[in-house]
Amino acid sequence: MERLKKLIESHPAGSAFKTEELASAIIECYSCGHICRTCADACLSEEMVKDLVKCIRLNQDCAEICQTAGNMLSRIGSINEDALREQLRACVAACDICGSECMLHKEHEHCMICADKCFECRDVCEKMLTEVPTMI
Repeated sequence: MERLKKLIESHPAGSAFKTEELASAIIECYSCGHICRTCADACLSEEMVKDLVKCIRLNQDCAEICQTAGNMLSRIGSINEDALREQLRACVAACDICGSECMLHKEHEHCMICADKCFECRDVCEKMLTEVPTMI
């Protein structure tokens, strides 16, 4: 995190976001993406994999959306405010949907871990979304 904050602070374009919040959001999005991918993989290893097909697909979708949000937040020098707003909205929705689906599978610890991370990421992206309109 410290290295990412230093990188953000050293960026020639500067950032309209607070350094700590931006770094945290980037890390949260990438982390959520990785956890969703791993949860999908764990679901594929369960005996009753057919019961987890919807969860697997939502994990994969959420992972892609989170990864893209992290990528867009990392483009400090060329932020397209409208596109970023829409991507953050998509991330909030995907995390909420995926987390809610994972909560239905309480018997699988990996799903509970994924749900927690999805809800954390959702909350961070909601906060970042409120910051985008104030950017120049």
